[in-house]
Amino acid sequence: MTTVAPRDNYVRELIALGATHIDFKMDAEGTNPFTDARLIFRLYRLIRESKPDVVINYTIKPVIYGAIAARFANCPVISVVPGLGVSFARSGILYSLVSLLYRVSQTKVKKVFLLNDEDENFFRSHELAPDSVITSIPGEGIDTEFFSPINRKPKGVRPVRFILTGRMLRAKGVEIFVSATRILREEGWNIECALLGFVDVENPSAIDWATIENWVNEGIVQFLGSTKDVRPHLAEADVVVLPSFYKEGLSRSLLEAAAMAKPIITSTVNGCRQVVNDNVNGFLCLPNNVESLVGCMRNMLLLSPEKREEMGQNGRRLVIDKYRDALVVSAYHRELTEIFNH
Repeated sequence: MTTVAPRDNYVRELIALGATHIDFKMDAEGTNPFTDARLIFRLYRLIRESKPDVVINYTIKPVIYGAIAARFANCPVISVVPGLGVSFARSGILYSLVSLLYRVSQTKVKKVFLLNDEDENFFRSHELAPDSVITSIPGEGIDTEFFSPINRKPKGVRPVRFILTGRMLRAKGVEIFVSATRILREEGWNIECALLGFVDVENPSAIDWATIENWVNEGIVQFLGSTKDVRPHLAEADVVVLPSFYKEGLSRSLLEAAAMAKPIITSTVNGCRQVVNDNVNGFLCLPNNVESLVGCMRNMLLLSPEKREEMGQNGRRLVIDKYRDALVVSAYHRELTEIFNH
């Protein structure tokens, strides 16, 4: 197995698992057509030189340009689209351009995996790929043994702790969460609220360090930074919140939280609402709506600890039944077996 991606902190882990890694620089956010044309050529040359049996492309630019490069190199392709993202948030030039690029690039791929049924339906209804190759899989798979409930150490009476895990982006609803926290504190609720995730300074939706420092200095939230293992932080939380307002594929952070039996508050956007059955394992709020989030957080505060625990256990059963890693591995195995048998 060979992985191709910009070098980051996870490369050593991939190599330890037996992968051969190729460092490959790429501007994930750029829209320069000349840069993108060079990207296609670089990918084509890499595929021709490495001669893989199959190419699995993941995220929008590799899915589009990697499929084009692999077609020129006469190599079978599986595309994995982990979410429609901001490109399809509204109609416009970007929407039309990305739609066209999907239609052009996906015509010869073996399979297009989407991470939820609504994205699958969107791809079908907008004819972004041949109907016969489009399907959905249950997210990226969660190891429900690794992400399992951890009992909190008893500390007597303490505040109800809410945590948001994810990149520090406006589109993830981070500012909405902070505003809701401020309102609840002003109402006198005994709560703690924390942010866990890295500051993606290159993303146009990024929240800068100065803003986060101001929130911390104000005493509204704690900022926990980033971590390779979220479990200790999730274990200390009572409720996990993600008021995202852009189209996710299937939120991994919410699935991890649910697997650890944490009740969830998230928005009704695609890729988030699939993880929560409203009033069963959490609450759904309206996207980009502070008052709606405040109402959901207030409702969670009014529940007894036992009821929140029951909600968390409902969420864990949901992940085990629908989103555990074995289901995703089976989907990939079936498709790869079909490719190799042909």
